[in-house]
Amino acid sequence: MSGSYLFTGEGTLVLAVLAGLGGLVAIGEALRHWGVAVRTTRRFVHAGVSLFVAATPFLFARPLPVYGLAVVFALLNAGTRSAEWWGSIHQARPRSWGTVALPLSVLPALAATWSVSPDRILALQTAYLILGLADPIASWVGERATTRGGNRDSTVSGSLAFAGTAVVLTVFVLAAQTKWSVGRLGTAVIGTTLVATGVEAVCRRGWDNFFIVCAVVLVLVPLRAGALGVGQLAGGISLGAAFGGAAYRAGALDERGAATGGLFAASLVGLGGWAWIVPGIVFFGLSSALTALNSERRSTVGEASPRRTQAQVLANGGIAWA
Repeated sequence: MSGSYLFTGEGTLVLAVLAGLGGLVAIGEALRHWGVAVRTTRRFVHAGVSLFVAATPFLFARPLPVYGLAVVFALLNAGTRSAEWWGSIHQARPRSWGTVALPLSVLPALAATWSVSPDRILALQTAYLILGLADPIASWVGERATTRGGNRDSTVSGSLAFAGTAVVLTVFVLAAQTKWSVGRLGTAVIGTTLVATGVEAVCRRGWDNFFIVCAVVLVLVPLRAGALGVGQLAGGISLGAAFGGAAYRAGALDERGAATGGLFAASLVGLGGWAWIVPGIVFFGLSSALTALNSERRSTVGEASPRRTQAQVLANGGIAWA
């Protein structure tokens, strides 16, 4: 950042934002020092940063400085995580990469929305409103459920809270910013909520902060551009759910693997059509057959179930998707 840039209106605003976000973390640190639970301070900072990202189109005339801020905070958060500083955001979940994943998510989100056209800003803002409000609410509800019951209850309660909040936020944004019919708006809301909730449920170690944003953008950008019809969206989600359920019942995938596979299938059906579906099915089918064959050989020495895990689905599904 050159010295002359700092004296421009945009440069001054960037410095103000750096100070403001630093102040947000400082408030979190002060709250932790005063005895507020670190889970609460983490949610507070998470919500503040996400809502700031949603507001950046109102603050900046172009996305370039937002890219720069995202890179700075991704590196800064990675460094403080490794050094075990800033306990207000790292201490609650020391193995989580969520504080790094959130600023990293800004890069593909900007590239797919604001950098292409101002018409796509709606998708960017919706994604970060959901991340900033639905995700912390789900965490809070899940935490309360954990104190009263089992871990499974907390997962279900958190997912329901996430979905409910996402519905309200998406309805609010789309009703205010589009002139879609009730049917189109309803399908968009349901589709966005189901995909985002599915991603939130299957992601681990804080990577939901990255993939929730990508999921919402992948639904809303093609919908708004007319490249994805409501029928395609509904069909993609339905077939994805059917695929995941069938794969789980057939013993091919574990729970998280089935959910992840269903999301992959939904994206292939909704966005790509048969040109994408057939290669993905062939690749997945052949790799599953090889896994099953290998598992049969292992079973003679008492090794684990032939169900494929989420990691295997991400590896193989990612190659098929690409």
